[in-house]
Amino acid sequence: MRCFVDTEEWEGDTWTLDREASHHLARVLRVTPGTPVTLFNGRGKTALAEVITAHKSAVEVRILEQHSSPEPCPHITLAQALIRGPKMDLVIQKSVELGVRAVWPVAVARCVARVEQAQERDRAARWTKIVHGAAEQCGLDWIPEVKPVGQWRQVMKAVPEFDLAIAGALTERAQPLPDVLTQARQCGAKRILALIGPEGDFTEDEYQEAEDAGVQPVHLGPRVLRAETAAIYICSAMQYEWQRVKDIQESKS
Repeated sequence: MRCFVDTEEWEGDTWTLDREASHHLARVLRVTPGTPVTLFNGRGKTALAEVITAHKSAVEVRILEQHSSPEPCPHITLAQALIRGPKMDLVIQKSVELGVRAVWPVAVARCVARVEQAQERDRAARWTKIVHGAAEQCGLDWIPEVKPVGQWRQVMKAVPEFDLAIAGALTERAQPLPDVLTQARQCGAKRILALIGPEGDFTEDEYQEAEDAGVQPVHLGPRVLRAETAAIYICSAMQYEWQRVKDIQESKS
């Protein structure tokens, strides 16, 4: 079992975990003395530990081994136009499971969902909790970032920071997603931005602004997908493309 520990300090043979981590281990996972646990800080460091004492407000563990892992590559940012609450939560959870390094909720013209300023902090806290839960479930050593809700023009200004920027699209100009991803991998793309529209799709003006900024429209097959399905599809395709090649390389070594 895994538990997130938000700390940069990884020294000493025994640790007393903070209240939140202790509550998770003692009340949710119901550990007892002697239970092995894996602790991770979401920034590449993990520790294999053994529970010494287990109380809901303070769990003490003995550190057995420590490891560090490099940041995953490619670095994928999913820029998801805001969609209705449960669907947005699903996209965040599944995109983390599928290897994105950042999720960027974006307000665009046809968004049905809106984030009121008074609710933004609560929603951001919920999204962060979803990300941490997905990271624990999947064994991720690096926790992805959930960026504050951005505006369309903010995203467009950020496009030059990426080696590849793509947008799921139904336009005739859209290229097959597998072809675009294969070419990007062969060219050594390390930072990728993937944009997915809202329930009503991007407007024609937004598509044109995206292409002018250097975003490549891609189509996701013959079916018209819901926004949340399109996000999961594009994340799955990127994960498949890079993992497939990695597996081939490792089998030859």
